[in-house]
Amino acid sequence: MKPRNPTANRCRPSLEALEDRTVPSTGLTPAERFDLNQQFAFYKPGDYVQNWSGLYNEKWIRAANDGYRWHYIMPDGRLYRWTGDFATDVLIDDIGSLIWNDPALLHDAPPPAGPAASLYNLDQQFGFYFTGDYFKNWSNSLNEKWFLADKENDAWFYMLPDGKVFRWQGTFPSSTQVALVDAAVYANPALLTNAQPPSGKLFELDQQFAFYFPATYAENTGGFNEKWIRAGNDFNRLYYILPNGDLFRWTGSFATSVFISGVGTLAWSNPARLHDAAPAAGPSQTLYDLDKQHGFSYAGEYSQNWGGRNEKWVLASGDRWHYILPNGDLFRWNTTFANSTLVANLGVTVWKDPGLLHDAQPTDAKLAALDTQYDFFFVTHYSQNFSGFLNEKWVRAAKDANRFYYIQPTGELYLWSGNFATSTLIANLGTRVWNSPAYLHA
Repeated sequence: MKPRNPTANRCRPSLEALEDRTVPSTGLTPAERFDLNQQFAFYKPGDYVQNWSGLYNEKWIRAANDGYRWHYIMPDGRLYRWTGDFATDVLIDDIGSLIWNDPALLHDAPPPAGPAASLYNLDQQFGFYFTGDYFKNWSNSLNEKWFLADKENDAWFYMLPDGKVFRWQGTFPSSTQVALVDAAVYANPALLTNAQPPSGKLFELDQQFAFYFPATYAENTGGFNEKWIRAGNDFNRLYYILPNGDLFRWTGSFATSVFISGVGTLAWSNPARLHDAAPAAGPSQTLYDLDKQHGFSYAGEYSQNWGGRNEKWVLASGDRWHYILPNGDLFRWNTTFANSTLVANLGVTVWKDPGLLHDAQPTDAKLAALDTQYDFFFVTHYSQNFSGFLNEKWVRAAKDANRFYYIQPTGELYLWSGNFATSTLIANLGTRVWNSPAYLHA
């Protein structure tokens, strides 16, 4: 597979090709289309029997989950269930004229794309790349951004400000929506056109192959600017990474080498992301565990883009700096970006709001497990700040001889021993539980 060239000199969509700039009625979002199709299981019955009525120019589909009944789509995008008479037919939804143009957008609706992993999967599917210019708002009305797809014969795609991604079909009304991504990707399309795999994928690959650094990466030995590593679980064979992030097993020639996976351009820049890959962080509980492990805190500002990578900075215990990249990768700072250590991939959402990490809350499941174990209960009032200096709140535990426990403003839960110096730390429950202890004892 050829490496993608992000600076390829590609022409913009021609005036002739883009002459129809009419904006279609989009109706349902891709997620809503998917949900509707899951409900009815629509399918194409051979052909769409267009304009069977001779009056309305409607298109027909059937619904396997609705007794294989006929349904039809009007040119304005309204979807009806056929009852035998157009006058009494049942309106299901306004699904948009775009779906009348191409009913497959409904009956073959894919699940919508989510953030990190799905951006990577989309990029792997289509091979998106930046041409050097996004031709923003070429339409003069949609404010769209354009890019090419090398796995679609260099077809043009565009993204709208709300995150909808379309394959250009010669006119805007006939273009096909292929995905819905986070609107933040519109602000930085490189999150899609240069999508990096989630660190969990790199970790799985490393666990499978046991990649390691063979003293040198022997960069550009073969003339493709590739970097070389070895695989301990594959008889120490050589593998190479191309600048576009494609990973191959060396078979003796480039022409016959076996493509393994896309590992992302950052893994080419720093192959340690692959051969020393960290496990991925899951959403809520793992953020909480990471916060408790490292003691992350907000330093008054995130110093965004201090290093020119649009990164955001947080502190950990011992005044150790960490930074989060826009793709969600969390690194421990080691004096330079090249030497910094990947800790985990937290997802795009955590980069947007690092408070989800440095003020991470435990899951409700963890709180429920603690309550089941101790059976905490509320004693008339929380006796807030009984100590006079900790501002703690108090609860009791029915399954522990009705002993007193207290919660500090930091969320730490202690078993009262008679004095604060010797009380036993049980768990950190997060600041929201101090704000409302009912999260624990309810």
